[in-house]
Amino acid sequence: MFTGGPIQSFSTFSPDQLKVVRDVYLEISHRPWFAQDAARKEEFARYVIKMYQRGLIIPEKLHDLCLIAAKRKFSGAKVQNREPEQA
Repeated sequence: MFTGGPIQSFSTFSPDQLKVVRDVYLEISHRPWFAQDAARKEEFARYVIKMYQRGLIIPEKLHDLCLIAAKRKFSGAKVQNREPEQA
């Protein structure tokens, strides 16, 4: 069970809080579909931290929201935006 409580200050994390953020980041960013470039991983790390700082401190809820965001914003798959061909 998580007992870290709210963040102590804007940029200071307790060890328990850091573990929650780190675990969510690592679990999601190591999935095969996640973008592999360093800039995208860094952007996702900032997103996870920001969500935690905004009060999403329950690990399961933080994970679920970040997983949805990662699939939408950080997937390595390219989506083609083509019109279907007319017969």
